[in-house]
Amino acid sequence: MTKIWMFIMLGFSFYSCSVPGVSHTGFSTNIEESLKNDVFISETAIQSNVLDSMELVVKESWIENTYLYTADYDVVIGGGRQICIILEDSLPWTYNKTWLIGVNNNLYFHRNGYYGLICELPYDMKFDKPIEVDIQLGASMSNQANAKKEIIGKLKVLPK
Repeated sequence: MTKIWMFIMLGFSFYSCSVPGVSHTGFSTNIEESLKNDVFISETAIQSNVLDSMELVVKESWIENTYLYTADYDVVIGGGRQICIILEDSLPWTYNKTWLIGVNNNLYFHRNGYYGLICELPYDMKFDKPIEVDIQLGASMSNQANAKKEIIGKLKVLPK
């Protein structure tokens, strides 16, 4: 009986995680959608400087409130903010394999689809001056202050 109950619960868990619209974190695909969802805060400008002539060509970038989609596809605004970046070309496949943006869990940009990068801002961080984030070699981060990190460039997010 216990095995049957566990099987039912496990099946329900997998089902609810894969059903679209069940409290999934939101990420607008462009500024227009961010405005439509009433989560848009402001546009940003991005400057990147990476070695080996790799360039991130930004199509759009902005800051929006964090939000969730409910089961009815309603938008529920959270208490945080996130930087959203949409690139002209897809993010290189090497991202998160040989290099990444961010050197610790604060200000780490993770991939969102083929063209997107997203970074949750710490709650206490103001966005009244540029935010500069290191671009490092490697596929993992360390929060240890003395951990060796090979910095290959910078990504700067500027208020517009």
